[in-house]
Amino acid sequence: MAHPELNEETLTLYVLGELDGIDAAAVKEALLANPDARRTVEELQQTIGLLNDAYAAEDAPGLENGQRSAITMTVKHQVARRELKFWGRVVVYGGSLAAVALFTLISIPSLSRAREAARRASPQNTLKQAELIREMARSDESYGNEAIQDIERLQEEATAFSDDTQQELQKLKAEVASTVAHQQRERNSLAEKNTPESVRGLAKPAPAAEPVKQVAARMKSLGYTAEADDIAKDFRSVPTEQWHYAPQPAGEAYDRIQENAFTPVTQQPLSTFSIDVDTASYANVRRFIESGQRPSADAVRIEELINYFDYDYRYETSDENADPFTARVAMADCPWAPGHKLVRVGIAGKTQPVSERKPSNLVFLLDVSGSMNDANKLPLLKQGLQMLVKQLGENDRVSIVVYAGSSGLVLEPTRGDDQHAILDAIDRLAAGGSTNGGAGIELAYRTARQGFIKGGTNRVILATDGDFNVGVTTQNDLVNLIEREAKSGVFLTVLGFGMGNLKDGTMEQLSNKGNGTYAYIDSLKEARKVLVDELQANLVTIAKDVKIQVEFNPAHAESYRLIGYENRALAARDFNDDTKDAGEIGAGHRVTALYEIVPPGGVPQPGVDPLKYQTQPEPAPVDDAHGGELMTLKIRYKQPDGDTSKLLEFPIQDRSRPFAQADDDFRFAASVAAFGMLLRGSEYRGTATMQDVNNWAAGALGEDPHGYRVEFLDLVRKASAMY
Repeated sequence: MAHPELNEETLTLYVLGELDGIDAAAVKEALLANPDARRTVEELQQTIGLLNDAYAAEDAPGLENGQRSAITMTVKHQVARRELKFWGRVVVYGGSLAAVALFTLISIPSLSRAREAARRASPQNTLKQAELIREMARSDESYGNEAIQDIERLQEEATAFSDDTQQELQKLKAEVASTVAHQQRERNSLAEKNTPESVRGLAKPAPAAEPVKQVAARMKSLGYTAEADDIAKDFRSVPTEQWHYAPQPAGEAYDRIQENAFTPVTQQPLSTFSIDVDTASYANVRRFIESGQRPSADAVRIEELINYFDYDYRYETSDENADPFTARVAMADCPWAPGHKLVRVGIAGKTQPVSERKPSNLVFLLDVSGSMNDANKLPLLKQGLQMLVKQLGENDRVSIVVYAGSSGLVLEPTRGDDQHAILDAIDRLAAGGSTNGGAGIELAYRTARQGFIKGGTNRVILATDGDFNVGVTTQNDLVNLIEREAKSGVFLTVLGFGMGNLKDGTMEQLSNKGNGTYAYIDSLKEARKVLVDELQANLVTIAKDVKIQVEFNPAHAESYRLIGYENRALAARDFNDDTKDAGEIGAGHRVTALYEIVPPGGVPQPGVDPLKYQTQPEPAPVDDAHGGELMTLKIRYKQPDGDTSKLLEFPIQDRSRPFAQADDDFRFAASVAAFGMLLRGSEYRGTATMQDVNNWAAGALGEDPHGYRVEFLDLVRKASAMY
């Protein structure tokens, strides 16, 4: 019997049982001598098994359509996280498993085999796949941007085909993009109506508990242990009717956030964390809500929502030798938890006039891979950089490094006042290819070191969707690479773009370890905010490795909870350890942190059960020697070019007031924190509602020169239709 060619198409048909008896027997015999093909068959069988488990939920009693959909999406997302490459879509007719048809190649487990398959592909088959993608986009709104990305992958692999084929692919992509845009406009229109009908479908119910457990168990049996554990964490023991499931878009990746709990002061009097001036989460959450979608909980970093806004923490000193920032602490009753207090720690960075800005050595590190081809990615990036360049002068130097399948220096160091050369280089940028971010990072830092300006601003500005898929690709390896490069004294700014494949977790970690900041650009207005209005703060570092440590007085605080900053937590001993990395503050930056405090004898919060073998400690007597201090705020920081930290210390008196009497900045920051807790479905949201958030913020707009606070009110109104 002649052995058939064991390509992916033949193996797929074999796994699906579509080959006749003779051909199936021939494939089975050929598999005995081909270990690679056997592994491919096993992977196909596992993938199909997972999908079968998802669709088996159709027979689960009491399961609503939305719940079935949520199970299917959960499995697809977890499979996608294992980097299985789907070259087709699952189409279900009549709700029956017997009618499941898998089109084209279901799974290509490695990039090399994907390329080999692409070489064997014909123009006719490629166009057929693109036409199928178009039809599925028309019939399945959830396909959306993923459909566009699927066609883009076909385009990347079709570069050897004729111009006619490529033009036809471009035409089909335009048709899909038009369909997706039309579907988005309809969703936006429904969300605007704010009626029960418009809300349906925006907040998807979670899968029932038993089907979820079955899917998780199946995934574990196949070796997907981490993914199965993630599913278990997502669905807690609460009544099913109270669950809401907001899956993150397929391809987007966010690091998990485990909210800070209330901590008894007698057990842990010290709270230690790194400051954070990032704002990416707010802009990203805004993108979700304005498109009629609920953001996933892990996309909501509450500290970044709060710090998106400016607050009037005045830095009032003319002493040139003074510390580069000052602290402002205030407290009031907690509006969502009667009996609790809310403490605001505000840090104001020293401003710097534009005329006094030191020379800059800027290296633009730009992702020009195929995934950056959308209108809200590379074209928006180019417009933003053009606005930034127009702020530069003769003392500045700009270099441009790009990376796709390979990396290169497309603009040698050029004076900032040579606007024509810089703008022309930006204008010529075009997207295409895969994403070799590691090579680009190394070249960018090497370029920055070669042009290093002592005493000036030396910074790499990385602009990407974070979808690194060639060379150094794992988050840990990329973070380690950035951490090594950061020792050169070159700081980092990360600008995130786009949707559908946004790797938010990777970009946040890169900025954290690169002595940098992370912003998400979703519009030209946001590009202007980050790259023009806040240019000084985002480029000029005035203090690095800034750490905060608060010691609470048990006489005035029974327990406390830091709101946000979960991935910035430090061990108490790290505060005095100058080798431990922390956040940076730029010129004019404002940083805000909120603590919710339970006073002695206050309303308790859920916690551990009372001890059986020990008596609970009695509340400590008020220590008059400390004059009624609630806490002591300590801050450590280093100069931008220094290695030794300096300690600042501020005793804080226990002087609360009614929430309504707090200043506008305090009340607005509290409203944003409550908004974040509601978006996350936080168990600590207390009595807060979207209407409360609206009322608190509307009464605390204060001075709002750019309209950001008014925009927040509009965002709350839109979110109210979904929560």
